[in-house]
Amino acid sequence: MKQKTESYWISTTQGTAYPELKGDKVTVDVAIIGAGITGLTAAVLLKQAGKKVAVLERTRVATGESGHTTAHLTEIVDTRYYRIESRFGREAARLVAGSSRAAIEKIAELSERLEILCDFKRVPAYLYAERLMDVWNANREVHAAQRAGVRAAWTKDVPLHFQTRGALKVDNQARFHPRKYLLGLAAAVHGNGSGVFENTLVLELKEGEPCEVITANGRLRAKKLFVATNSPNSSPFLLQAKVAAYRTYALAARLQSPNPPPGLYWDMKDPYHYIRETDGAWIIGGEDHKTGESRDTDAHFRMLREYTTSQFGPVEFLNHWSGQIMEPADGLPYMGQNPLSEHVYVATGFSGNGMTFGTASGMLVSDMILNKKNAWEPLYRPSRIKPITSSVTLISENKDYPIRMVKDRLEHLASTPASEFGIGEAHVVRWEGEAVAAYRDDTGKVHACSAVCPHMGCHVHFNNAEKSWDCPCHGSRFDVDGKVMNGPAMRNLSPVTAGEKPQKKRKTAA
Repeated sequence: MKQKTESYWISTTQGTAYPELKGDKVTVDVAIIGAGITGLTAAVLLKQAGKKVAVLERTRVATGESGHTTAHLTEIVDTRYYRIESRFGREAARLVAGSSRAAIEKIAELSERLEILCDFKRVPAYLYAERLMDVWNANREVHAAQRAGVRAAWTKDVPLHFQTRGALKVDNQARFHPRKYLLGLAAAVHGNGSGVFENTLVLELKEGEPCEVITANGRLRAKKLFVATNSPNSSPFLLQAKVAAYRTYALAARLQSPNPPPGLYWDMKDPYHYIRETDGAWIIGGEDHKTGESRDTDAHFRMLREYTTSQFGPVEFLNHWSGQIMEPADGLPYMGQNPLSEHVYVATGFSGNGMTFGTASGMLVSDMILNKKNAWEPLYRPSRIKPITSSVTLISENKDYPIRMVKDRLEHLASTPASEFGIGEAHVVRWEGEAVAAYRDDTGKVHACSAVCPHMGCHVHFNNAEKSWDCPCHGSRFDVDGKVMNGPAMRNLSPVTAGEKPQKKRKTAA
C-alpha cells in the first residue's frame, strides 16, 4: 500500500460541506474563529447554555492543527510537574492536573451525550526511561505528579517491543479519533440559530458593542469574540511574542510483529517520541523543530520511519503528516481574555497537549462568557507575567527575529530565472529588486510570490516535505502560491509573475 501524505484522521473520515458566511445579516451572541477542538468545545458548551454561536473556519472543520494531532488524552503534560511546582507553586500544579483530567472527562461526557462514535477508549499512559539519566527525572516526576493529584506510579513493566528502564505510569487515560469527535461537535453546533461556516476568510476583527467580524464575503456581529486558532492574530505582538511555533511529525503504520497493548507512550528525549494505537494501526510522532529552521523537512519523516523500524521491526507505513504546535514562554498555555480587550478571548500555547488544553480552554472561555467562576482563570490568564521564568525563554525564542530581519535585508540573493530551476526546486531569489519565493513543481510550472511574510516582514523558507513556505520568525505558513495556511499572518504573500516585481493586492486573510 502506498503511503499517504495526509493525516490519518482526515483520510479516515468524510469531508464536510457547511456553508460560507455571506452577507451581513448574521448576529449572534458569540463568534468563534476556528473550527478545531478549542472553538468547537466552546461552541457546544455555549449553545447548550442557550447562546447563539457562529463558528468561522478558514478551510474545513478539523482540517487544521486539530486534524494533524496524534490525539493523546492524558494528565501527563509536556512541562514536567516538578517544573510547574518550581515556577508557579504546588497549587498551580494541582490546577494543571485537574484541568487536564476535567478535559478528558468532558470529551468522554460529550461523546456519550451527543452519541459521537469516535473510538474513545480508556488506556494507561507511560512516560518511559531508556537512559539511566532519565530514571532519576522520571521518578522525580512521579512524586511531583502525585503531589498534583495525578495517580502516578513507577513501574518496571512497560509493554513495548524494546527495552526500557521503567516508566511513570498513569491508568485511566484515553485515546480517541479526534476528527470523528470534532465532526460530531460541529453537527451539534449547526442549526437552531447557531451555525458553522466553512471557507470563510476572516479579514478583520473589530471590538465594540457589538463586535464585528469582517470576512471575505460578509460580516457578522457578536457580543463576544473567541479567537480559537492555533496562533491568535488578535493581539499582534502581546501573545505572539510569548509563544514559539514548532513543526512536529507523525506517521501511521501497521506492525508485522504482535501489537503491544493499547496505551499512550512517550520517551524522555528532546525532542521526544510519542506512540499510541488506533484501530490496529500505530501512530508514532516526533522529530520536532522550530518552524522554518529546517532546510530539509523531508529528512524528519525519514528519521521518523527509521526510528519506527528500529524499535518495532518491519512495518507497513500507511500515512505521514505534520502539525504545528505553539510552545509557551513559561510552560503553560494562555487562555482567557485577550490582553487589552474587553470582549475578545484567546487560547494558544498548548505545547504537545493540544487535545486536553484545547478542550480545557473551550471550557474556561465558555465559563467566562457565561460569567461563571472558574478556578483555572488566574493561572492561564494570557496577560500573566512570570518575570524570571518566562522572560528568559521569551528572549531565547524571539532573539532570532531582529537578527533575521537584518540578515534577510543584507543577504545576497541570486537572480536566477525560474526557467533554470530543476523540477521540484525552490529558492528565494531577487527579481526586479524584490525578494521572491519561487518553486517549480513536478509538471514544470513555476509558482512565485513575495518572500516577505506579511505578519512582521521576515523572509520565508521552503518546506520541501509539505511544499510550503514557512516563516521562521513566528510560524506563519503559506502554500506555493502564497495562500496563508497557518497564522499569525492574516494576509497572503503578494503574488508575483515569474521574473516580475511583486504586485500588491487587496488584503486577504486566514
